[in-house]
Amino acid sequence: MFGPGNPNFFTSEYVIGTTFPKDFNLDEVKMLKSWLEFKDKDWGMKNYRTAETQCIVILHHIDLDTLREILHDLIPIYNKKYPYSEKSDFIKHVFGETLISLENFIGRNFTYYGSSNESSGYICFYYNDKYKYPIIDYILEQSKDVDFYKQYYSSVIELIQSIDYNTIVSNISATHEYSKEEVNKLKIPEIALIHVYEGIPITRHNSSEIAAKYGYTANNSGEGLFQDYTYYKSSANRKGKPNPFSQRKLLNKIRLLESVTTRLTINALTRARDEIKILKTLFDSEF
Repeated sequence: MFGPGNPNFFTSEYVIGTTFPKDFNLDEVKMLKSWLEFKDKDWGMKNYRTAETQCIVILHHIDLDTLREILHDLIPIYNKKYPYSEKSDFIKHVFGETLISLENFIGRNFTYYGSSNESSGYICFYYNDKYKYPIIDYILEQSKDVDFYKQYYSSVIELIQSIDYNTIVSNISATHEYSKEEVNKLKIPEIALIHVYEGIPITRHNSSEIAAKYGYTANNSGEGLFQDYTYYKSSANRKGKPNPFSQRKLLNKIRLLESVTTRLTINALTRARDEIKILKTLFDSEF
């Protein structure tokens, strides 16, 4: 999570020639497949084939308020692992590669391609420094343009660089490793949610072993953990209305998701924050 060469949290990159993503149920993967086929088959793209292309970059947009919350959750996790760290260490170690990538994007000039399918919801631009790089394709939502992302990424850089690291660290009540007692404070639904967000599978074969690691050794603990994991693996069950629907049940669901945020890695934390925001919006509209 905190090692050198971290991925850019605001883009997804597919390098030409590497293994193609297998989850064809994802809209972005469908769009990527369609775009690659269009580049290699359309007569108007004969100078822009995949053979002339270095990579495809899909741009992402994380709400700034959500990003600020992620930073506030991430700093205590980082400081726990690196208790002698300073703000410059945190930024360089966690966001170093990201900031370089965003700054490069802001400084580049792009040429508009169009789209392989007008109904796809995406438009494509390309960048080409003929002296250094082959073509790099950038794919973004049709409702946004390059200037939007340049302005947004400038705001992202400013937010990361201006974070008050020392104040957040000073508010951490302790900087010790989780004790057995602390681990046991995790409830079964929380354990299930953590595994869902981190993409770590729980099956009937390993559920008892996983439950035991968190101090749950009863005969039915593994099955209970497996059932909760199966339930929360459905995004509709995580971010939809509870059944039966009530103010109290919805509030409890929000609190449950919030309870695991300090235990998640950055990509998992982004997903959790997005779903918490959806639930809070639902709460505000209903109550």
